[in-house]
This record gives sequence, C-alpha cells and structure tokens, in this order.
Amino acid sequence: MKGRIYATDLRYRYVFEVDVQHQKTNLEKTYEECWIKARIGLSDLLDQELSFIERVNQNRYDIQIKENNMHRKNILLELGKQAVDIEKRKLFLQEIKDVNMELERLDKKIFHTMMMLIR
Repeated sequence: MKGRIYATDLRYRYVFEVDVQHQKTNLEKTYEECWIKARIGLSDLLDQELSFIERVNQNRYDIQIKENNMHRKNILLELGKQAVDIEKRKLFLQEIKDVNMELERLDKKIFHTMMMLIR
C-alpha cells in the first residue's frame, strides 16, 4: 500500500512540477498542501497498522511458546516422579525451575504486549 502511495505521489509530482510549466494557481497550491498532508497521514496510519499486526503476531507466537513450555513442564514433572535416582530427580527439578522462569518471562512479555495493544 505504501508503495502505491509513493508511486501515485511521484506521478503527481511529475505532472505538477515537471510537465506543467505554468505558475500554480491558489487552488493547485491548496490541492498540493492537502495531498502532502493526506500522504503523510496515510503513511503514518499504515506504519501504525503494521506495528499493530507485528505485535499481534508476536503475541500469538509467545502464547504458542508458552503452551509448548507448559506441556514440557508437565512431561518433566511426570518424569521426575518416575525417577528413582536422586541425581536424576535433581536434574528434572532444575529443568522444571528453568521452564518456570521461562514461563514467567513469557507471561510478562504477553501481558506487556496485551497492554500495548489495548492502548
């Protein structure tokens, strides 16, 4: 969309700045000012829309990673319960602790992104 805006802008500039050699009328000057404001406004709006889409996609990805980590944690809990060797149990507990830290980090990130989306 932005490419189309700038392509149209280039055509407009060519017609009114290169092709037409006469002095601009007040109407043409007013039109040019409106065109510039509209082009900048639409460009800014598209930037905001793209940023919003990127945040939504990142949030979806983070939620999927969180679900994967929760599944991993459940598996580790089951394996930890079945482990007879105390050293293996400690390893599972350490891995569970690491997964919990990652889950906390993802929760904060997801919450922060959600708050940004609401604003």
